[in-house]
Amino acid sequence: MDLSIGELMQGAARNDERVLRCASLWAWDLRPGHVVCQQGINVPSVLEVLRKEAIRRGCAPQPSVERSPE
Repeated sequence: MDLSIGELMQGAARNDERVLRCASLWAWDLRPGHVVCQQGINVPSVLEVLRKEAIRRGCAPQPSVERSPE
């Protein structure tokens, strides 16, 4: 992954747009309890908001289209 959870949270706090463009944003599991923050931040909720903002701004990765062999 290109950014750790800590780097994602710090980037979000600084309004760093690189967070919206990084692959790590899409790699983390959003299930509650999967990622726990010692500071009490609800990480899955933050990631969900960042993902929605990335989609809104057109920064989300495009799904790959698989072609069937001809």
